[in-house]
Amino acid sequence: MSTLRSIAVSCRERTVRLACGSLTVSRATSANVLRGVFECPAYNPRLVQAFTSLCVFARRPERGRVKTRLADEIGEDAALEAYRECLRATSARVAEAAPQGAQRGPFVFGTPDGCSVDLSAYFPRWSAFMDQGEGDLGERMARAFRRLAPAILVGTDSPDLPLGHFERAFKDLESHDLVIGPAEDGGYVLIGMREAREELFRGVPWSSPDTLRATLEKAKGLKVSVLPEWYDIDTRADLERWKTQPAASMSPKKKQ
Repeated sequence: MSTLRSIAVSCRERTVRLACGSLTVSRATSANVLRGVFECPAYNPRLVQAFTSLCVFARRPERGRVKTRLADEIGEDAALEAYRECLRATSARVAEAAPQGAQRGPFVFGTPDGCSVDLSAYFPRWSAFMDQGEGDLGERMARAFRRLAPAILVGTDSPDLPLGHFERAFKDLESHDLVIGPAEDGGYVLIGMREAREELFRGVPWSSPDTLRATLEKAKGLKVSVLPEWYDIDTRADLERWKTQPAASMSPKKKQ
């Protein structure tokens, strides 16, 4: 155990030197959480669950800049309030979702850059905040995995993603290169990787019915776990579905 601890400390010190310039942590973050944040992510494959980063991509809540498809149906003010509700619900869900003993996250990647203060009101005080940076969605996600893999990444469009999806994603990363949760519209609501594989994000049509298909095509040769489908909140019907259905907490059944 002392040898493992020494390895972890060594990895943590290197990571701090490389990453601290781009990391903002809530003032209330304790020293113990900070130590956990920077543990070496993969020095022991048996500890993948405990050292997997749980990440959220979020946008600053700003009228006219969030939930634009939904705004076409219900108006910008109502869409903004719906997005704020999604932020709060996503925050609560990821706080529940981390495996017992896990200390890596949630890491909140915000856009536009510099919006950490705006997002910090919605997430737990021990959260860490980073900028998504420039580029299309694929470039920004690749950057997040370069920083924090092994990692699981979700957005804020599926705030009631069942806890079972997270449980299985953490578990399956022990034995799979890629875990992905399909969205009903052809995209995906969750993606997890044991190590950064930037090729999976290049040349993919984002916000398209072909997003998932193109990603899985690029993942040929990797060991992939595909979770059950879930839905995004993009339309009035999606919003009403979220509001009326029971809270999603059940574990998903294993797909064959």
